[in-house]
Amino acid sequence: MKTVMVVCAVLAAGGPAFAQEAFAWPTKMELSEQAGASHARAGEIEWSSEFSLRYSIIGGNDGAGGKWSDDFRNGYGFRLNEVLQFHLNETWSIGGYISAGLDVFSAKGSGNDDWLLFPFTVGFQGRARFGGGWFAEGYVGIGFVAYPDVDTTVGGVSTPVFDSSIAFAFEIGGRFGFRFTQQLGVFVGVGYEHWGEPDVNQTTFPGGSAKPVENTILEAGLWFKF
Repeated sequence: MKTVMVVCAVLAAGGPAFAQEAFAWPTKMELSEQAGASHARAGEIEWSSEFSLRYSIIGGNDGAGGKWSDDFRNGYGFRLNEVLQFHLNETWSIGGYISAGLDVFSAKGSGNDDWLLFPFTVGFQGRARFGGGWFAEGYVGIGFVAYPDVDTTVGGVSTPVFDSSIAFAFEIGGRFGFRFTQQLGVFVGVGYEHWGEPDVNQTTFPGGSAKPVENTILEAGLWFKF
């Protein structure tokens, strides 16, 4: 009888502690699996990718007495960025990126060609990580944009306006996002792009020249790594 009472006393004393550990363990696991952005150590290297869909608000003068927004509608496109980051500590990292993509600007004139543009840039990117998986990053880069031929058709006759060309590109912007795990996150961002002027066809417009294109960028996308 005494032995039974001793066993019951031990179980009664240990029961609350066991229950506390049993319920606390899944909570600890859940928190450790989340907020993967906060677990990097100083000196670590991280390679990741960013895929974003973009809305480009076209701006700047076209060089013919009007604005680019008179000639083309705002554009839609995408970017794929490959990013290499060096972690200074658990919060801050710096590195570089390579970016390529496509933008489509529909012509406002019924007889004009649309613009399908191919930007390519490389640049610097800094990133800050906050608690709970939140992060922010800023970037600045340079590269080029490939312009296509643009023709206008009047009365069934096609006349060249712009020749295919490659121009200098500059970009700067920032993003704010959230990592669900150490491999997957989402972000939104805003940026600015400056693209050098396209080549005006000199047969149609002798001595003519265009002005640079200036875009304000709104984007949303996925951050991921393998």
